[in-house]
Amino acid sequence: MKKDIIEYLWRRFPHHCIVLTDPGTRRVIDLGAQRAGAHRFRAPEQVCSWVTLMIFFGSFFDEDPLFAWAGETLRETRDAPRDDVLRMLYRRMNEATTPVLGEDAANYRRALAWMRKLEFEAVLSDNQGAANFDESLHGWIRAAFPARYASLSPDTLRYLTSRAQGWARQYGLAPVSGAVECLLLMTLFGSHVDRDPIRPWAAAALQDSSFSDPLRKTLSLHESVQRTLRRFAMLDRFRS
Repeated sequence: MKKDIIEYLWRRFPHHCIVLTDPGTRRVIDLGAQRAGAHRFRAPEQVCSWVTLMIFFGSFFDEDPLFAWAGETLRETRDAPRDDVLRMLYRRMNEATTPVLGEDAANYRRALAWMRKLEFEAVLSDNQGAANFDESLHGWIRAAFPARYASLSPDTLRYLTSRAQGWARQYGLAPVSGAVECLLLMTLFGSHVDRDPIRPWAAAALQDSSFSDPLRKTLSLHESVQRTLRRFAMLDRFRS
């Protein structure tokens, strides 16, 4: 089964496979088979469909408040035939995410391009006019991804801002700029990006223990994200 899924990923997501390398791609497949199996998706084509959702929304999309449609669908269809559930998942995905991502993911690509060009000095300056830090963090989501911001409930916004500030403390980042960087990562790649094998560059930068200075570590995280996004953009130009 793994060979079939590897071939599928190379056809469908060659950029990710290049960045992940073969061992990383195999780790993603192993995790995908494990997480799909927990929901009783075990046939190779079902695992391929599940891994596709992981690539789009993160390896833990089924438990991520950012993608509540996934968890809701899985709970509502617990006893339904698995192929029917996958069709419903994809339908719910299209209904929930097309307004956010835009046609052909245009909004998402704009958000990635915005983040790729974001200067670290701009993150340091923060939104000085904000009444409080949470409001300032909300401003960063609006700036990067206005369609995603408009789709978030107040509870989800509170979850994201609290999680971003918690990550800044947990990973030894600067409290303000570090929280901004974490929030942008979560908004674009899912709120479990710190342990997602599909984005190992993010986990590696967050968990890097070679920096004692929080600001330097935050800068290193920022540069790691931008290097990776530039690499994906370069691979996309070569492909086209």
